[in-house]
Amino acid sequence: MIGHQGDVLALSEPLEWAEGATHYLALRRRDGGLAGPFRGEAVPGDATKVRVLDPLTITPYVGGSEERTYFSFGPGQAWAQTARVLAIRSRAEQVEILVVAEESRVHVN
Repeated sequence: MIGHQGDVLALSEPLEWAEGATHYLALRRRDGGLAGPFRGEAVPGDATKVRVLDPLTITPYVGGSEERTYFSFGPGQAWAQTARVLAIRSRAEQVEILVVAEESRVHVN
């Protein structure tokens, strides 16, 4: 089932809300692509929940037999940042990715 407008999602991390700003939530699809961004609003009394104001185009996976759905969250355009990957290093069972913020205006001819 695809989520509906007004659905409340419980997230793994508490969210930080900026006063007076429109906030967005993006979800990672199973193929690694992006779903959203979707507008969201705080759920009073629980910083780990968000009410999605736009219809969801995917069903987030929350089970334990595969990787759960990842999310990105923030106000306005801050929910995402374009970055250039400088290095990727294996760290035992983790991977370290070194990036620098990318600004397209520096590449104008």
